[in-house]
Amino acid sequence: MKEVNINNNEQINDMDKLIKEDVINIYTNSVSLAVGYYDFQFLFREQYPSFNEEGTDSANYVRLVMSPQHAKVFNMILEKNIKQYEENFGEINVSDNFLKSLNLLEE
Repeated sequence: MKEVNINNNEQINDMDKLIKEDVINIYTNSVSLAVGYYDFQFLFREQYPSFNEEGTDSANYVRLVMSPQHAKVFNMILEKNIKQYEENFGEINVSDNFLKSLNLLEE
């Protein structure tokens, strides 16, 4: 398996190169965040309806850990790309109730 190196000074502009590399693709629809003094930890997982009980189950897939500096730059890159996406395809709608449940919108 080849490794794709992305460091703080390099940005991937050639998606064909990235797609052709041996990179594992994982679908995730849920993420938890833990913040410490030295790092940010993201736990990506997939939630799905429970097969044995009511409610949902989830499968953990990836724990991503990065420094606060890296997390801040990651956030800036993500915000820039979301803005560009919305300019090209329209606003991404997220319900107010969902944002309130995440404490991202005042009630």
